[in-house]
Amino acid sequence: MALCFKHKDDHINLTLWKIEEPVQYFLERIILFPSEVELFLSLQSDRRKLEYAAARFLLRVMTGKREPLLYEESGRPVLNTGNQISISHCEGYIAVMLTEEGQPGMDVEMISPRAGRVKSKFLSIKELELAGNDDKLLTLLWSAKEALFKMCIRQGINFKTNLSIESDNITDSGTLKTAIKKEDQEADIALSYKIFEDIVLVWGVNNNDI
Repeated sequence: MALCFKHKDDHINLTLWKIEEPVQYFLERIILFPSEVELFLSLQSDRRKLEYAAARFLLRVMTGKREPLLYEESGRPVLNTGNQISISHCEGYIAVMLTEEGQPGMDVEMISPRAGRVKSKFLSIKELELAGNDDKLLTLLWSAKEALFKMCIRQGINFKTNLSIESDNITDSGTLKTAIKKEDQEADIALSYKIFEDIVLVWGVNNNDI
């Protein structure tokens, strides 16, 4: 694995790696819990098995601990140590984010025309004007809303109406001004982001009950 990016402060521990090894490399370096073995064997594609093993390897490198990575019914990953976790992967990359408080949300996406094909379904008119037809910006805004969605506690979140991005000056790295709006509640979230040559990475923490 090749370290691509690392961010660590008093609240967040985040690592992005490029996967360059076969799945056997990771399986030889970790001991899966019985529940993890069962889930691993249930995965149908070789790619999903590789991402599964790489995520657990990276988690144990970051924490220095062997602990089971579990999942809620919603699919949200959880740990039994008190830390909160967010995991994301795309073609050849894996990212893991840990926080001690709040609900983390992190997403990594390959820059491509895919977000542009469905932009009217997840972006408001103002957000469409911000991104234009730029694949890089469209991918970034999609990734930002994915990160926001992951940190939402409530269900029934609509990307277009409940998640908003209000920033208007986007560079290669910085902070996006965003908000989660649900019924009569609203939470302002500052999302950090970094645009690489072929991927975008977005992360943040929701400390609100929404």
